[in-house]
Amino acid sequence: MNDPLTKMHPHQILVVDDHPVNQLVLTAMLAELNFDADTAISGLEAIKMAAERNYDLIFMDIQMPIMDGYETTRQIRQIPTHLTTPVIAITASTIDNQVRRQSENCMDELLGKPFESVELKQLVERWLPTVTEPTTHHRSSEPVNELNVDSLTTLDGETISRLQATFAGAEKSDLIELIEVFIDTLKMLHGQLNENMLASDIQAIRQTAHALKSSSGNIGALRFMAISGEIEKLAISPGVDQIGAMARPWIELQKEYKQLLPELSQLITQLKDRLP
Repeated sequence: MNDPLTKMHPHQILVVDDHPVNQLVLTAMLAELNFDADTAISGLEAIKMAAERNYDLIFMDIQMPIMDGYETTRQIRQIPTHLTTPVIAITASTIDNQVRRQSENCMDELLGKPFESVELKQLVERWLPTVTEPTTHHRSSEPVNELNVDSLTTLDGETISRLQATFAGAEKSDLIELIEVFIDTLKMLHGQLNENMLASDIQAIRQTAHALKSSSGNIGALRFMAISGEIEKLAISPGVDQIGAMARPWIELQKEYKQLLPELSQLITQLKDRLP
C-alpha cells in the first residue's frame, strides 16, 4: 500500500550529539514526524559528514568535548554547500543568556533539552517549509498507555508515556535499547563524577554534571536532572569552596541514583513482558 503519509520525507537531517541517549531520542522523534536522520557523535565526525552530504537541517549539541558545537558550526559554515544550512543548537542550558547569545551568533535557533514532539514539529516546519502534509503516528495502531507509570517515583510518568508513544511505531525492542543505553551511560557518568569530586576537579565536574543533566532529562529522570544541574551551576559559579557547596547536592544525587536504577530495571521488565 503506497500511502503517502507512510513515506519518509526526502529532506536530509543531521543530528550531532556526543551522548547516544540524546541521539536515540531525537532520531526517534524525527522518525515519528517521518524524517530519517544521520547521526554524528563528535564535531569532527559532523564536519566530515557535512562535507560529503548536503544536509537540509542540522541539530547541533553545544557542549561536546574536543570541539564544541560553536566551532563545529563555524567549520561547517565554511563548506560551500552549507553556508546557509539551518543549524539548530540543542542544549540543556537554555537559562544561560550567554549560551543563547553565542548560539545566535553562528546558529539559527536554540532548542532546549528536554523538549517535546510538538516543539520539534513546529521547529522543523519553520525551517523546512516545503513540508505541508500532516504527520501521523502511522507506524503503529497499538495502544501506548500500557506501562504502569503510577508506580514510578524517580521517573516522570508523563515523559515515559511520551517516550512510549514516540517509539510506538518502531521495533518493540527499541525503547528497551534506549533505557539500557541510558543505564550504561548513567553508571559511567555517575562513576566519573565521583572520581571528579574526589579529585576536586571543578572543570571535569562541570562537564560530567552537564552530561548527566542532559541525558537524564530525555529519559524522564527529572529530579536527577535538576540535582545534576545544581552541581553544574555550582561548578560554574565563582567561590572559594565550590566542593564544599556541592556536598549536599552530591549526597542527594547518590540517593536518587540508588532509587533510579531499580525503576529503570522495572521499566525494562514491563517492556520485555510485552514483547511477542
